[in-house]
Amino acid sequence: MQTPPLDAPILQFDLPSVIERLKKEGGWVAGKQKAITLMKSESLSLVMIILDTAGEMKMHQADGPISVMIVE
Repeated sequence: MQTPPLDAPILQFDLPSVIERLKKEGGWVAGKQKAITLMKSESLSLVMIILDTAGEMKMHQADGPISVMIVE
């Protein structure tokens, strides 16, 4: 599968497919998280992080503003 550019002017994502892909990759275990950078520019990074119901986001800092969207 070809990796799409991270900084194209217009990007489109099939979020259910990205979630399934992350779940199928090695390392997906209960209580752990998996992540992939979907888009990155000088001012914004868009990262998909998946957690199961036992998962927890550890305390961390970001270099700029963040937005959180819960998909399911």
